[in-house]
Amino acid sequence: MQIEFKITAKKHPSQARIDSLIDYLFSRGERWTTARQIAADTGLEERTIRDCAEHSNCQVVSGPGCPGYRHIMHTTADQIREIVNRLQSQAKRMQRRSISIGRAAHKIIR
Repeated sequence: MQIEFKITAKKHPSQARIDSLIDYLFSRGERWTTARQIAADTGLEERTIRDCAEHSNCQVVSGPGCPGYRHIMHTTADQIREIVNRLQSQAKRMQRRSISIGRAAHKIIR
């Protein structure tokens, strides 16, 4: 028996929404801005903010341990290095977890 998961394609945010977030964060300067604050100021939902950041061609930066979002032009080289290191560490942990789950499932589901 094999478990099947229905995976649907995720719809990308519009370029207008992405550009709106980029412009908003650029105008905020060196301040980190939480998703809650961005949502209050722009009307975007927090999930949409994450999606826009992901599709911003790296103009919007954030990561594990960051106090929010910021435009890359207002982010120092040290902050970028720290974000990159944290994201890479998180990716490695997620990869190990996915392998472990796959192995456990293989033992249970045959």
